[in-house]
Amino acid sequence: MAKKEIKTMLKSNEILEKHHVISIVTNHTLIFNEDKVKVTIKKNNNTLLMIRENDEYQLTLEFKKEEQTRGIYLLKENNLALNLNILTKELIIDNNYIKVVYELNDELREYSINIEE
Repeated sequence: MAKKEIKTMLKSNEILEKHHVISIVTNHTLIFNEDKVKVTIKKNNNTLLMIRENDEYQLTLEFKKEEQTRGIYLLKENNLALNLNILTKELIIDNNYIKVVYELNDELREYSINIEE
């Protein structure tokens, strides 16, 4: 497992969030922290699984290019799970770059990761 610098960017509505963090990187997995949220990305050629977790919640999102998938938002305090509908509009997975454009609850979002060499 190598540690590499990555840059993440999330656009939704008028909000733009950028982070520059250190990630543990393997062939198919990235693990890093964004603002006290542990993020795990598992990737293959046509599927991306993102798990965002802290003490309060766990958000699991699965992306498949041009497909409808489900996500789960788990509130840990009362073990309440909410199902989410995800429509992946665009999915690019390269060795050092990931981009996903998706609709989550009728809101268009774009998330990207650049792995620096």
